[in-house]
Amino acid sequence: LYWNTAERARMDVDAHGLIVGHVTHCFFLTELLRRAGAVPGSIIGYSLGESTGLVAQRIWPDRDAVLQKLESTELFTEALGGPCTALLAEWELPPGVYPEWSMAIVNVSREKLLDMLDGWPRIYLLIRNLPEQCVIGGHAPDMVRFLHEHNQAMTSISVTGVTVAHVPAVHEVAEDYLSLHY
Repeated sequence: LYWNTAERARMDVDAHGLIVGHVTHCFFLTELLRRAGAVPGSIIGYSLGESTGLVAQRIWPDRDAVLQKLESTELFTEALGGPCTALLAEWELPPGVYPEWSMAIVNVSREKLLDMLDGWPRIYLLIRNLPEQCVIGGHAPDMVRFLHEHNQAMTSISVTGVTVAHVPAVHEVAEDYLSLHY
């Protein structure tokens, strides 16, 4: 599997490849289940899962158009991935310093995490998965310090290969993002 290979680092920086791979995998599994007679009555997705569900259920029937739009935009390679330019204005980094996006799953409640995040303006609570599990993301150097400082209160698992999402800075590119879907 890819996560046990030397190709992992290269694939983690290929946002388009990861997004297309995820959507394709889910579409294939949905088709396989459909052909076996299992047709879902509804789809519940979150974040990329929403778009994936729409493609997999053929609600967005023109998959090629979606793919062409994705491949013709710099949204996930510049604004929300790579140098993450959408974060520049919000983070007020010195000239020549670019955001380094990092994410982790942490085993702590939302309430406790929000208290812990006070004073860390470049780290965000992104998703609450479970009552005692959340996903956080932010500037990599800050994430390292935050996770080290709080390593007695929680454990963490690094998440790689994911672009910036679920933070205020994405409003900077909201129109570009929405144009992928219409």
